[in-house]
Amino acid sequence: MGLSFGGVSIGEDGPSQMALEDIAIFRAVHSSAVLYPSDAVSAERLVETMARRPGINYLRTSRPKTPILYSKDERFPVPGFKVLRKSDQDKATVIGGRRWE
Repeated sequence: MGLSFGGVSIGEDGPSQMALEDIAIFRAVHSSAVLYPSDAVSAERLVETMARRPGINYLRTSRPKTPILYSKDERFPVPGFKVLRKSDQDKATVIGGRRWE
């Protein structure tokens, strides 16, 4: 199952269409996995993962165009997370997580 109309970004439909309830609803289902890819590469890999993974899987995508963040050989284990960028002085770390399982 998947959704591309909710989101954490305001799209063409305006703020009234900005919903997050779907994440909470599917997280409440026992043994479900909620996956929210950040670019086309992660979306493709996570769809492949969903096809092989037993149980309930929910893929949430965004409608706006997004930049490619990952190389084509990147892997996305479920459960797991990725450190996207880390500063030289370790002052800030950006983590893309999929530990929602």
